[in-house]
Amino acid sequence: MTLIADVRERDCLVSLNPLRFGRTRAVFVQGRRAILQRVLYRWCTYLGSRRHDPTLGTLLPLQDLGGYTFSPQDLAGLRQQLERQARAENFVSAASVPLTLSGAGVLLVTGSIDLTDDTGSVTLPLEMGITTARAELRKIGA
Repeated sequence: MTLIADVRERDCLVSLNPLRFGRTRAVFVQGRRAILQRVLYRWCTYLGSRRHDPTLGTLLPLQDLGGYTFSPQDLAGLRQQLERQARAENFVSAASVPLTLSGAGVLLVTGSIDLTDDTGSVTLPLEMGITTARAELRKIGA
């Protein structure tokens, strides 16, 4: 009953570049990919915007980061929020989400997500780069 392989979800990831979610397709994803998409969705959702779960999301969703200036404290707070949201998802036993800024000021979110079920554990990477395509990224959840 508690197997990652049994997780089945409608594929809400329409595009990676630009990142866009939608629920119009009748395509499903299963297992690890479904769980990682749920984590990504949490990272791109404004905290408190989902009536069914007011704890889902972050104060600064990834789609709102374009043009944002980060202090070291901002990066630390965002990292903690992203890790907390990842751990809140079923089957996620641990998450490490280092954040780095490139010389050009591009934020790179690199996650290491540990998934655990009755058969064991696996660590999977989850990376996200935020570029200047802020207008397109704002369409997440549309």
